[in-house]
Amino acid sequence: MRNEIVEIARNEIGYKEQGTNQTKYGEWYGMQDEWCNIFVCWCANQAGIGEDIIPKMAYVPSTANWFDAKKQYKNSRANGGDYTPQAGDIVLFDYNHNTTSDHIGIVEKVEGNTLYTIEGNKDNMVKRCTYSLDSRDIRAYCVPAYVEEVKEVIEEEEEMKRYENGSTTEPVYADTNCTNKIGSLNPWEKCDCFGIFENRAMVRYKVDNQNNYKIGFCKWLSGVK
Repeated sequence: MRNEIVEIARNEIGYKEQGTNQTKYGEWYGMQDEWCNIFVCWCANQAGIGEDIIPKMAYVPSTANWFDAKKQYKNSRANGGDYTPQAGDIVLFDYNHNTTSDHIGIVEKVEGNTLYTIEGNKDNMVKRCTYSLDSRDIRAYCVPAYVEEVKEVIEEEEEMKRYENGSTTEPVYADTNCTNKIGSLNPWEKCDCFGIFENRAMVRYKVDNQNNYKIGFCKWLSGVK
């Protein structure tokens, strides 16, 4: 999800409003107004990110408060924080330095001490910008609870055929370090392992209480038991 929202935002660089605050993003939102926050929401929607992860809001302080309430709010270095943002995070700006966020953008990447962002309604357009991570203009970062699947459900037909054709190893139990709950597989929960492929374990995990299973990959750390 992080990569998707960044790529969508990147493809919008150069888009200019058609009149004062008149944009396709505002048309989608249902309100033609200051649109930096609306742009973030539009990108999230285009990436298939639910409003439970990035809320549909137009007012920057409301977005800041929403993430703060979920404990997904990280102060910038200039405000005493030590968090290094990642691509797909949301960056909040406080140009007046009065502790209230007044602009918002999407983190594209960080290189060294340089933050690259993609921002809507920046000089009346979608624009890539750069800042020092120590900039006083950066108020904080919002860190959405993206579903970053450490363990991916197999979608590639070739990999699924490998399992269906019985070309995997004999099932054994293995501990797998999965940082996110997928189905009913919790961190360090045992699951059936069908072999190791490219440093990942192929595992079978329950997806409901009806003894239905799926096959997926999980990052391999602990080895076969």
